[in-house]
Amino acid sequence: MIDKRRALPLHYQVMESLRRRLMAGEWRHGQLFPPDKHWVETFGVSVTTVRHALNELAREGWLLRQAGKGTFVQTHAVASAMGALTDIFDEIRLRGARPSAQLIRSEKCQVGEELLQRHPGLERFESITLFMIELLLCMDSRPVCLIESYWPLELGREILKYNFSEQSLHDILDAMGIVRDGAEQIIRAEAASRRVAAHLELDEGAPVLVMERLFYACDRAVEYSIHRHHAADYSYELRLSPKCALSGRGILT
Repeated sequence: MIDKRRALPLHYQVMESLRRRLMAGEWRHGQLFPPDKHWVETFGVSVTTVRHALNELAREGWLLRQAGKGTFVQTHAVASAMGALTDIFDEIRLRGARPSAQLIRSEKCQVGEELLQRHPGLERFESITLFMIELLLCMDSRPVCLIESYWPLELGREILKYNFSEQSLHDILDAMGIVRDGAEQIIRAEAASRRVAAHLELDEGAPVLVMERLFYACDRAVEYSIHRHHAADYSYELRLSPKCALSGRGILT
């Protein structure tokens, strides 16, 4: 339920609660979702907070909001059905190209309200003191992805000792003996900011594909990353059965 003493925004607490119930299959695809007023009373928050949460769930693909008709449950085919945990370094190598990465910045950071507003997934870490690493990933020297990642403080500092030019972050985790249990992933699109556009050599406002991932090891959050890709360079392939996704993998195009 909602804890108004937490730093996490109320709309995100509502969104997380409802997302868990949607993932559990509490409502069927196409079913009419309870109205906004119901959730205002259930969570004890404002209608603005509820609308913000439901609009975010609609943006992620869980809900379809239709003016004058209501809100309907949708099949969520992206974040819940991607299958294997892929590594973009490996995908570039499979194309016969050479991957490399350049360290843009690294710093210790505190998870406060402003940072949580931008990256709510950081709430999953056990500590509010994290280490941020930002990398520019290249394919044959051409920039294709800007990666902003957050780690437990000491793990992030240890990772910084490795050579990013030839190893991906997940190669480094393997070398450290850290086994990933799984991940939660959301994929969306956005317009490139001036800073992102400059790094990826795009026009400001050009479309970029954004992949947000939260990785776990031993049931603890170990990495929260935001990947911003050239939209023209990256796509996802899914193989679906009538009831569920059988497999899925990221593909550079």
